[in-house]
Amino acid sequence: APASQSCWRGAAGFWGPAGGGGGASAGKSIPRDSREAEKLPETWKGATQCLVLAMSVLAALASTAKRINGRYERFLERTFPRFYVLYVTFTKGIQALFLEAKEIRKIKSKMSRQRLSVQQLPYREMERLRQFSPTPHPPQLIQTALKHPQGWG
Repeated sequence: APASQSCWRGAAGFWGPAGGGGGASAGKSIPRDSREAEKLPETWKGATQCLVLAMSVLAALASTAKRINGRYERFLERTFPRFYVLYVTFTKGIQALFLEAKEIRKIKSKMSRQRLSVQQLPYREMERLRQFSPTPHPPQLIQTALKHPQGWG
């Protein structure tokens, strides 16, 4: 059988039955390398080898992408220094936005998992949610200004 088919066949044994009772989902961890995979039962070995292989392929792909991106950034810095400043500012801002969104998603999932209200959160998490809350959109601001021409009150 081709390697991909054996990986899928082995993965079925690794993850357990379709009903979800057992397998790695029952508290077992995925091995990080082939030495850890050797310690596992025979039915798991094919799946774990495939997982280790997939993780190493992803790591190599990420490494290549970082290297290419570094070369591109050096090219921009040398060739278009003013644009490079704009590019770096934009990319750092986008990274910070995604990191912030990830933290907010983590806080909200904690709230739903533990059935907490905003007032029951620790102060830092409450502040993080307050700072990230969406601001009124421009049409709402215009409507409010038209309703109250003398100010907000």
